[in-house]
Amino acid sequence: MHFTGHLQNPFPAIQALDVFTLLSTAHEGVSQAILQAAYLKKPLVATETGGLGEVCLHNHTGFTVQPFSAPDVADKVLRLKNDRALCSRFGQAAHDLVMEKFTFQHTLDGMEAVYQNVLSEK
Repeated sequence: MHFTGHLQNPFPAIQALDVFTLLSTAHEGVSQAILQAAYLKKPLVATETGGLGEVCLHNHTGFTVQPFSAPDVADKVLRLKNDRALCSRFGQAAHDLVMEKFTFQHTLDGMEAVYQNVLSEK
C-alpha cells in the first residue's frame, strides 16, 4: 500500500489498481474518484454512503458493503482477485455507466432540461 498524498493527475495511479475501493463512512456526493475509476474500467467496492451507490451498483459495476465492515470488504476484494472475468465484467459495466449517465454533456443536458422546465412553468 502506498500513501501518495495529492496527485495532480490521478489516472496513472488509478490505472495501476486491480480493484478500486471507496469506503466512506459519512455522507458524500457522487465522488469524482469513483467516477474516474469507473471510467478506467475498474471494478468497484464501495459503501452506499451518499452518492456512491449511484456508481457502485451491487453485482453490476462492483460490490457495495456496509460502512465499517472490514470482513465484508476483504471478502469482496478476494472474490474479485480470484475472478478476473467478474473484474472485467464489472469494469466494463462501470465504464458504460459513466458514459451513459455521468459525462459532461449529460450534466449539461440535465441542467438545460431543468431550466427549460422552469421556463415553461412561467
